[in-house]
Amino acid sequence: MNDWYSDSECQMAPPQASAFAYQLRFKQLQLMIALGDQGSLSKAAAVLNVTQPTATKMLAELEALARFKIYERKPRGMQITELGGEVLMFASRVLSEFDRMQAALDARRNGGIGELVVGAIIGAPDMIARAVTEMKQALLSIWLTTIMWCDRP
Repeated sequence: MNDWYSDSECQMAPPQASAFAYQLRFKQLQLMIALGDQGSLSKAAAVLNVTQPTATKMLAELEALARFKIYERKPRGMQITELGGEVLMFASRVLSEFDRMQAALDARRNGGIGELVVGAIIGAPDMIARAVTEMKQALLSIWLTTIMWCDRP
């Protein structure tokens, strides 16, 4: 029997991932974020605690895997390409999900019961604040995340 859940009523197949996903390394995603934040390979390398040649090699491997330039090398740092911006957006999401997973596991280990994400437009802060306060009082062990959004510049 395999490690994937199955019974007579329900079968869940193993997740499918592309060759890109199999070859991509977590540290490369961290490099993408650090480059976006720092703007230079040497500063991004320092943030990740790797040497600049190692960061250069990681970026070259990532670009080879993606089959396009993610960053343009400029005399005063790095500038992200249009497609690189897409990669950066996805890298941010993936790393954010890992952070959420870690926080959820920590909360569950410490007696939490789960996560509730509340989203709202900016125009409803009082209502959301009351609801969040009541929810937190009723369920002390819930992990609560609020997301406020505004479509105005």
